[in-house]
Amino acid sequence: MTLLDSSYHHRAMRMLENPDKRGRPDIVHFCLLEALGSPLNVNRKLSTIVHTYDGKII
Repeated sequence: MTLLDSSYHHRAMRMLENPDKRGRPDIVHFCLLEALGSPLNVNRKLSTIVHTYDGKII
């Protein structure tokens, strides 16, 4: 599996269905790093959910 970033793979991604809804895994990664390193998470008072484009929930 390869993660596509629209910043680098714009030309390839424009061929995909709904290309405007894809391509920024860095934003999710940054948000997860911030959330999981927060005092709320350390004290087990944070619930983290990622909802993917294809309807999966992580």
